[in-house]
Amino acid sequence: MDNLLAFLRFELFISQPVLIVFYYLGALGIPLLAGWMAYRFRTLFPDLQRRLQQQGKLLFRQLPRRYQIWMILFFMLAFLFMNLIWRMMFEYLLAFMQMRDALTAT
Repeated sequence: MDNLLAFLRFELFISQPVLIVFYYLGALGIPLLAGWMAYRFRTLFPDLQRRLQQQGKLLFRQLPRRYQIWMILFFMLAFLFMNLIWRMMFEYLLAFMQMRDALTAT
């Protein structure tokens, strides 16, 4: 009963476990959502998708081989950095909550 009252008076925070859950939901959900949106785009606009794909292939093939490799590496690194930034954002939020707990523990 005391925990319920502390929770209702915002003396007991649930932020840390909830932040961890949201981190994993985002880390798994954002790439899945992006893939689903790309699939929906292909099914809703097949003509536009086909034209964009043809133009993209044409531009990609016109690049020298080393630039093609650099382009692929760039997109792979960009994906990794986005995940790293997502993780760092949640680490800062968790550190803030831990500082608050340490300061109010007296």
